[in-house]
Amino acid sequence: MAGYEDFVIEGDTLIRYKGPGGDVSVPEGVRVIGDSAFHKCRSLTALTIPEGTVLISRAAFEGCRGLRTVRLPEGVEEIREGAFDGCVRLSDIRIPESVTRIGDGAFMNCRGLTGITIPASVTRIEPMTFASCTHLRSVRILGSVSFIGREAFLQCISLEDINLPEGLEEIGEYAFDSCAGLVRICLPDSVRQVGSYAFSECDNLREVRIPGGLTIIERYLFYKCGNLAHVEMGEGVREIGACAFARCESLKYMLLPASAAEIWGIAGTYVGCQTPGAAEQVRYPVCLGFSLLDLSAKKRPSAVEGFFFALKMGIREMEARKDEYAAYIRDHMDDCVKKAEKDPFILLFLVREGLLDQACTRRLMEIYLDRDEPEALAALLRYQSERFGPGGMGSLSL
Repeated sequence: MAGYEDFVIEGDTLIRYKGPGGDVSVPEGVRVIGDSAFHKCRSLTALTIPEGTVLISRAAFEGCRGLRTVRLPEGVEEIREGAFDGCVRLSDIRIPESVTRIGDGAFMNCRGLTGITIPASVTRIEPMTFASCTHLRSVRILGSVSFIGREAFLQCISLEDINLPEGLEEIGEYAFDSCAGLVRICLPDSVRQVGSYAFSECDNLREVRIPGGLTIIERYLFYKCGNLAHVEMGEGVREIGACAFARCESLKYMLLPASAAEIWGIAGTYVGCQTPGAAEQVRYPVCLGFSLLDLSAKKRPSAVEGFFFALKMGIREMEARKDEYAAYIRDHMDDCVKKAEKDPFILLFLVREGLLDQACTRRLMEIYLDRDEPEALAALLRYQSERFGPGGMGSLSL
């Protein structure tokens, strides 16, 4: 236990601790733990702060590498910037319900933390607050936090569970970058802004819901989320930034809402094709809720790709657009036959919908005669016979 002589106190402010460390209780009457009061006191292992304390000042316990347990009393109102930065063994701390502000980087590099609860009195999670808390698995937000700052949970590689509450409006750049434990992100409807790279390199992220109030998907937002397979896109999206889904190798398609007609040029550039220095993003954007006629002639071929892919994936909503796409295919048959030469699924669609003329049928039969695709070949033979009669077979050798 520390003696009173181990503390330098002026008025109600603890200026400096100069004792041997270990299990320390701050004397009664202290209301403010001053700037850097315990700075790099590496022998400190446990700390009890007395009732009546209202402020933990800037860098108060920065670099206390041996500190494991902290007892903060109700009545503490503010934990300032970097207060516990670098307390790498800190594993036991409760943030009192009286706290209204936690400063930038207050718990940065607290690698021993496994869980934390943000009380309802806190309305903002400031930049870098929990950055590099590599063993942090669970975060409970009890109130209506409106802001999560830049790099707030950067490199929290073990983070698996965080509730993003309704009322959250803004998430800063890199806020959850490299949170490899996250599997699903459900952004609440209140979110209006999410910064670039906010969820980049979340290796196990599989599912994302983007709310209707988010109008811009910033650049590199989900960069290198290699297991991301499903994105539910909100109706309000008007812009998709460069490489927003780059290196998302598991994301084969994206369901785009009616508003996507306005952003298709960007989607076609950055979602549906190769981008400089990045792997292929979404192979086939799938257009729901708007017509092919809403798109320019340049954009329609990639929409047709999305149509075929949607049918293959069983996205039934696209069936309602079948006649519209069939009309386009008839006018661009040569391009579609080229696709059917490589993809039996497209061939079977063209046969089923009666879209092939005799020349195209013959061309495809010549190709599929040399392939081990019995279903496709049989469908072509039936189509040829029923549509054009056996005389149309010509000199084909079966």
